[in-house]
Amino acid sequence: MNWIRFFLVLWTIGIAFTAHAQREEISLNGTWKFTLDSTKSGLTGKWFDRGLPAEQTRSVTVPHTWNVEPGSELYAGAGWYEKEIPIPQSWERRTVRLQCDAV
Repeated sequence: MNWIRFFLVLWTIGIAFTAHAQREEISLNGTWKFTLDSTKSGLTGKWFDRGLPAEQTRSVTVPHTWNVEPGSELYAGAGWYEKEIPIPQSWERRTVRLQCDAV
């Protein structure tokens, strides 16, 4: 009985490592468009659908925090980030998970 249990544990671990090895990932680090939104225009302007207004954005490198930049150290409000991410066609009809390690 103990041998069967031992075999099942090894088999389960093997499946877990195999599934992890087949996982495809896309890093979201890198250059993003960014703007602060002290006037709360983003939601009413539907920036989530239309994109960020070009005249208000600048490029930042993610991971990023605006609180270390001159003039926004004490800012407490909304900030918007935008990036176009190419999604492989092989991901069609697959479950995709977004994992944010530090937000």
